Amino acid sequence: MKDLIEMSKNFIATEKNPDGLEQLKEVVVVVLVVVVVVVVVVVVVVVVVVVVVVVVVGGGGVLLVVVVVVVVVVVVVVVVVVVVVEVVVLVVTVVVVGVVLVVVVLVVVVVE
Repeated sequence: MKDLIEMSKNFIATEKNPDGLEQLKEVVVVVLVVVVVVVVVVVVVVVVVVVVVVVVVGGGGVLLVVVVVVVVVVVVVVVVVVVVVEVVVLVVTVVVVGVVLVVVVLVVVVVE
């Protein structure tokens, strides 16, 4: 319990301290940049593989290209959705933990 009180006091200090919030923002920005880079790399790799397959198979048709394009689009959408959900969960978790810690500290202070 003492550890929890200590953590919550530290968190409240962070909340009052803009530098702590700035660091949090920087972390979120870095995460987003990494995610965007990963998505771009995945898309480029998939497109290159598709082009190579089409060239090697030899103009095997429009159908193959359509299927490949659909697969690429689905993969990109799934990756983006997963990443957005993860970021939202991360932010919500930070906020909820902060609120809970503040409440715990208030209760502890009142009880003491």
